[in-house]
Amino acid sequence: MNAGETLVDAVRREVAEETGLYVRGRPQVLYVVRLAHVAGSILVVDYGVTAEGEIQPGSDADAVAWVDEAQAAALPLAAGMAAFLGHPRVRAFLGWARGR
Repeated sequence: MNAGETLVDAVRREVAEETGLYVRGRPQVLYVVRLAHVAGSILVVDYGVTAEGEIQPGSDADAVAWVDEAQAAALPLAAGMAAFLGHPRVRAFLGWARGR
């Protein structure tokens, strides 16, 4: 987050920077976790959004893609991502609620 930026503004900016997509409506909080860090702790808030535009990778990624549940399970995931994708609210948002 940038100084003076609201959470909603940060979500909109980050989604645009990372994917080239424009967030429509208000982001929905799906998942919150506090991570231990050497300087204290970090609060991670993940949002579900409705977005429009043509998806494209940000400057820090080689590629970006829409994937279904089976495709996501086959990908190498960042630390904590499997727990995030397994959370009931996240699964419901993604339409994966009946998948497991």
